[in-house]
Amino acid sequence: MRENTAKFLLQYLIDEIEPGVWTIKTGKFIPDHERWLWTAETQAQIDRAIAWAEQHPPTETDLESLAGRIGIRVTSQKYA
Repeated sequence: MRENTAKFLLQYLIDEIEPGVWTIKTGKFIPDHERWLWTAETQAQIDRAIAWAEQHPPTETDLESLAGRIGIRVTSQKYA
């Protein structure tokens, strides 16, 4: 039921313009706090990031070497 509600809310806007009178408009609902994700600039950045990630598979990081390169002293600690 909840999945159907989500699809319904993403596809239609329903307004009650006066008691008993409803308008239904189709479209896509984008919450205000997510609207920035849909700008052309952000979409281009996301596309570039995905392309980079596809060309550079993840590798294991040597944390001690990394710490040395950025000037952080690391001490080995064991946790029980």
